[in-house]
Amino acid sequence: QVEYERKRPHQSAAWLERVVGQVEAAWGAIETELAVDTPDALSLEGITIVCAWGYARFVTPDVAPPERFPTLAAYAATAESLPVYKRFPVDG
Repeated sequence: QVEYERKRPHQSAAWLERVVGQVEAAWGAIETELAVDTPDALSLEGITIVCAWGYARFVTPDVAPPERFPTLAAYAATAESLPVYKRFPVDG
């Protein structure tokens, strides 16, 4: 969403700030949840989290800084080290 909004001509800064805030809030909610309950990296929930994080890091790394979401970043890095994830890299 952030990348799409950034490419729109005549986009208001306030709207973009709102969208970025929503994305950051979503990462924050996932970060909090991962501290309580860590899904299997090969479950639907785990795959969704890892793929969304990987895509966000690839397309809009400034909105998904690993130092701001360390639990999420570590979870994704661990999952991405698995052979099945290595077969399908986000940037491949």
